[in-house]
Amino acid sequence: MRRRWPWIVAAASVVLLLLAAGALLTVRQRLVYGARAYPADAADHLPPGVEQSIFSTAEGRQVAFYRPPASGQAAERIWLVCYGNSNLALDWVPLVAKVDDPDAGWLILEYPGFGFCAGRSSPDSILASAAAAVETLRLRLNLAPEAMSERIGVLGYSLGCATGLQYAARHPVRRIVLIAPYTSLAEIGDRVCWPCGSLLPRFDNTARLAEIALQQTRPSVLILHGGRDECIPPEMSARLQAAHAEWIVREVVPDADHGSIVARSLPRLVASDTVHGHHIDTASQPAARASSGHGDSAAAR
Repeated sequence: MRRRWPWIVAAASVVLLLLAAGALLTVRQRLVYGARAYPADAADHLPPGVEQSIFSTAEGRQVAFYRPPASGQAAERIWLVCYGNSNLALDWVPLVAKVDDPDAGWLILEYPGFGFCAGRSSPDSILASAAAAVETLRLRLNLAPEAMSERIGVLGYSLGCATGLQYAARHPVRRIVLIAPYTSLAEIGDRVCWPCGSLLPRFDNTARLAEIALQQTRPSVLILHGGRDECIPPEMSARLQAAHAEWIVREVVPDADHGSIVARSLPRLVASDTVHGHHIDTASQPAARASSGHGDSAAAR
């Protein structure tokens, strides 16, 4: 019995370590993604004009949502919408409806494990879902790949800035709008509790923008950030813009926080406008046009 005792202790230690690792992964999933499901009857009560887009990935059955242009005509612009922690795709339907662009279609991505989607979210599984969602819509609209690339843009909020940028780093897009982006999730984690950042998924907006900057045809990039953001410091998006000052345009809404910046930003997205020589899908304020050559401005409200 004495000879068995060390083996029993070792086996128990392994079991405890595995349980601890499993608990840590579960907590990490909830903190980073905050997956939520829809009520059982939600599919029978979709908002008017919203269509399900069903496809499969390695995670299983996935369901995104598409809101066709309000004009009833073919989409001149298509936005891939990537939401933040604990959101759901259908939460964004009334938000995008406020955008005064009747010729835009809205493909609202649902992450694996959220809504009606099977599986678990991770950088790789979300990237696969984004690519499959765009391809499914392209086939549905009967567009050539080049025509889809000419129309598609990425709209990301918070965590969605990272999920959207990783798509744009690997697939051609025409325009990118980032609302409240961080530099990297690791830096956010280390600010909360060092060294927790090393345990978080590798979402790195600094690295993805550097990759996109090397593309032969760069998309336009607009950053919008609330001056009172209590979750993601505005100086993070300032650093993202400063690294590519000749390319990225950044605007700050002084009195907006992390939650209100979405409602304050979306009504500004309209048909293409020009700011500092870049084609940006935003209704630019005079302050933006008068800002410095660094493309950084405070949007007056």
